[in-house]
Amino acid sequence: MATDQNPVIESVQSVYALALLELANEAGSIDAVAAEIQQLGEVLEQSPDLVALLESRVLSVQDRAGIIDRIFKPRVSDLLFRFLQVLNLKNRLNILPGMIVAYRQANQTHFGQIEVEAFVAQALDAEQESQVAARLSKAIGRTVILRQRVDPDLLGGLKLRIGDEIVDGSVVAQLRILREKMIVSGRKKAAEIAAAMPNVAAV
Repeated sequence: MATDQNPVIESVQSVYALALLELANEAGSIDAVAAEIQQLGEVLEQSPDLVALLESRVLSVQDRAGIIDRIFKPRVSDLLFRFLQVLNLKNRLNILPGMIVAYRQANQTHFGQIEVEAFVAQALDAEQESQVAARLSKAIGRTVILRQRVDPDLLGGLKLRIGDEIVDGSVVAQLRILREKMIVSGRKKAAEIAAAMPNVAAV
């Protein structure tokens, strides 16, 4: 997903996402938290008024804590509930939508996975989808989670969105170059996050 956000904000989102992933890993509930994060993202996408309410600086921390308690406590695990309250206490609820995206990416990386959007003129059947995912996994070096997007305006072939990159799925050389870019970018991001981790309490 392309973004024009401030790199500092993106870094904070990544730090909190990795912190939540570590907590989920320690609790042995990575799969459960991943499912909750997916559901939470869907709720926020469908409820812009709720997002505005959570991000409101007109409301006090205590007011927002009460909203989180009423809406989320009966519906999410204790781990995620406490995490939302931490975001509230640090006035970081505004990063929640971006943090959810960062968490999904971090979770996929944890399992050696990556989400790829495939734009096709006609929907692929199960066998075709499996073949495309397998070829991409081999080219990229990570297990591909393929999401189809039907675009009738495409004349044919396959267009892929991998992270912020859009490539022609028929050009293997592009995938190899993309793989190298992902490795370099991943190392750089890891270094940035490692440098930021000692300051988590301050962000």
